[in-house]
Amino acid sequence: MVEGVKVIDLKSFVDDRGYLVQLFDEDIKIKRCYVVSNFDKSTIRAFHKNFDEKKYFFVLKGSVKFVLSSDKNDKQQTIILSSKNPQLLIVPAGVWNGWKALEDDTILIGFSDKIMKEHKDERIDPFKFGKDIWEVKPR
Repeated sequence: MVEGVKVIDLKSFVDDRGYLVQLFDEDIKIKRCYVVSNFDKSTIRAFHKNFDEKKYFFVLKGSVKFVLSSDKNDKQQTIILSSKNPQLLIVPAGVWNGWKALEDDTILIGFSDKIMKEHKDERIDPFKFGKDIWEVKPR
């Protein structure tokens, strides 16, 4: 596991009107929110590391494969997020992260504790940790 990365299971409240999923239930200071979707599920959005920014990710529709890596101990972690199993991924500052959609029309919502002009990151090649990390392997 990569230090500081958390996945929080979210509860879906369902009744005859529909459903509600509450993303945050604590004192979190969000300064920016954005929506990301790719034109093709083969698109890889990786890798970047935020220097002093905490990020939160939620899949509104579809599913994604996140790959996270730490400079501190060379550990890697793969996390699958899906709208069918609502979860919130928390990525602390200093963790390399990237993702790839596993379904067409996937929609990812990102939240940040920094506004864009406060945002400082570094980017590296999406295959820095190998090409096979992005593959879906038969099981």
